Amino acid sequence: MLSNFKNKKNASSLSSIKKSFQVRKESLGPTVEALGWTTQEGQDARFKVFTQMATLSGHSILDVGCGFADFLTYLNERKWTGEYAGIDITPEMIDECKLRFPDISFYCNDFVKHYSSMKKRVDYAVCSGVISHKMPYQWLFFDRLVDGLFKVSKKGFAFNALSSFAPSHMMHKKSYHYYDPKAVEKRLKKITSNFRFKMNYLPHDFTVFVYK
Repeated sequence: MLSNFKNKKNASSLSSIKKSFQVRKESLGPTVEALGWTTQEGQDARFKVFTQMATLSGHSILDVGCGFADFLTYLNERKWTGEYAGIDITPEMIDECKLRFPDISFYCNDFVKHYSSMKKRVDYAVCSGVISHKMPYQWLFFDRLVDGLFKVSKKGFAFNALSSFAPSHMMHKKSYHYYDPKAVEKRLKKITSNFRFKMNYLPHDFTVFVYK
């Protein structure tokens, strides 16, 4: 019963996050600022790290929390080939994705809630920014999201998180959770030992590559 309560509290928080994205999309348009990123350069830095997980060309990718499918734009600009699909909780973002890429599969759904019913698996999954949203039960959200990424990917997945070692002036603790990499490492070891961290590309961020 307590677990159900925690899941419902997190689901309610996700609903509030979705509404905030809807407001930002309406006021700012389909921009990186509407997604919560400060600059295009910061978003691109995170995307560049994702491409260092493995040779992604020729493989299928699921982008969890895809936003406006900016990662697909980034990949296409670098001559990537493969199969891409995106999932996001915000209908307005998925509508924009379908306008940009009418031939690509996009899903408007809560990945954390519905990943267990997803029948199709992909080679790699990526998840940028999602895990750092502040939740009532943060580690439950982390565990559920990572479990989903692990189960839908055949070869591996990558996610980024905000770092607890970020400079204090860069922290926004009211809206975001800042993870201690050591705590993340301890959590991941419950499901696999085959992972590595990527640091030092941004002062307030780190990325984890998990392999199957």
